[in-house]
Amino acid sequence: MNLTGRAEPVHIRNEFSMAQNPLAGARDRVAAASEDAQDRNRQWWEQLPMTYVAWEAEHRGLSGAEAFASLEANFLRLNPWLGEKFDFTKFAGRKVLEIGCGAGAAACLFAKGDAEVDAIDITENAVRLTRENAAAQGLEMTVEQMDAERIRFPADSFDFVFSRGVLHHSRNTEAAIGEVGR
Repeated sequence: MNLTGRAEPVHIRNEFSMAQNPLAGARDRVAAASEDAQDRNRQWWEQLPMTYVAWEAEHRGLSGAEAFASLEANFLRLNPWLGEKFDFTKFAGRKVLEIGCGAGAAACLFAKGDAEVDAIDITENAVRLTRENAAAQGLEMTVEQMDAERIRFPADSFDFVFSRGVLHHSRNTEAAIGEVGR
């Protein structure tokens, strides 16, 4: 406690320097590579795909059924409301679009619940990972590289659109949300 009776702030020492931080390195490489915000966004996620592997891990890719099962478990553990309150089977027989599919955890959960799934992501890496995830689980879905700000599907193509932690990363969040609503 200090002289005012308030607790002193706790200073947490970082486990690794910024030079060792893969997030800082990715940020610097992306900033140097493009002036376009959306292209920087795409490049960031190409380098650091959303696999629910520790951010500081040297290799964040996934391969094989066990790795994708672990992805799903981590996705549900880190988003407990999805596992506890969200019923993926309620979309059986419906057309579902996932925007920003990452490695396909949610897309595969919808497909396991018998939804007709289309999944899109701005990165080639995510498209590849989602296709591999679906194949490893014997699931069918369409996966395409596409920018959420310019979705190429006709209006009213889907019964439900799902996006978790993605749209706010867009260069133009309002445009991306407008695409969801059409």
